[in-house]
Amino acid sequence: MRTRAQAGRLQLPAVMTVGLILISACAGAPTATDEVGIGDSDDGGDSTAPGDEDDSADRLEELYAELEGLDREERRERLIEIAREEEPLDLYASTNPDDAEALASRFNELTGLEISHYRANASAIRNRLLQESSAGFAGADAVVMDGTEMALIDDEGMLLPLQSPYLEDFPDQAVFDNWAAGSSNVYIAVWNTDRLSLQDAPKTWEDVLAFDGEWGIEIGDYDWFATLVKEYFMDELGLSEEEAVDRFREGAQNATPIDGHTLLVEMLTAGEFDVVSSAYHHRVRTVVEEGAPISWDAPAPVEPVVVRPSGIGIARGPSPGPRGTT
Repeated sequence: MRTRAQAGRLQLPAVMTVGLILISACAGAPTATDEVGIGDSDDGGDSTAPGDEDDSADRLEELYAELEGLDREERRERLIEIAREEEPLDLYASTNPDDAEALASRFNELTGLEISHYRANASAIRNRLLQESSAGFAGADAVVMDGTEMALIDDEGMLLPLQSPYLEDFPDQAVFDNWAAGSSNVYIAVWNTDRLSLQDAPKTWEDVLAFDGEWGIEIGDYDWFATLVKEYFMDELGLSEEEAVDRFREGAQNATPIDGHTLLVEMLTAGEFDVVSSAYHHRVRTVVEEGAPISWDAPAPVEPVVVRPSGIGIARGPSPGPRGTT
């Protein structure tokens, strides 16, 4: 299967690495919500005084110094010990609710620590972080978003240095100074098998964009769009940028725009669409296992498949301590 990557699911070592670093690095930081567990509350948090962000970086450096020389298991146990004084871990993440619940449950199972989770789409989280930073308010210990948004908030100085021996297990291209790509979102074209025969299922991206039945497109998938324009339509097919963009522009006139990948798959499963253009593979796999009449690979997948990294990092806050460092 051919893929195109812009830069799966969260790997547990990544979650543990950052989670414990974050908890340990963000000790003393105000919380994003008062609710322990998975929630969407906007309550809680504290204002920060000028210079507190520098203090948070200093405290993280002190924590790294304390951990130096420990092996992985010793480091993990020390971080959990410190983190117990500061839980829950306040996590801002753009993962869907099912993944968020699974992530929090597994983290708690392995560490005994709780996660308080604020979930929104990546753009909303970035805006919230910017607003909180401008207001001198610290809400997040850790951030999980797509790689594009992680790079943006990193450029804006909103992440702290990320250090962990577990990062040695990651591919070099997945590790940056202040965040790591611990998972990937895989975009796939999917069709309803009750509404389309194998013969009528799309075979290429040209088929998807020219589809004359009912099809849906997610409105925020600019990475998927940009990757296909550049690496498929231009580099492989030899179209100009204008010609490639026109393919999408013309196709979108016949598509229904949808806000949210979960909703996109739900509508396809319910038979409201024949085809959707950029569903998340892990979500499709889940509903197929539950018996949904949809497919992405019968008779064959539409290629290339676009892969986008999802990153995790330590939010720059007023007083980071042990809650984010695994």
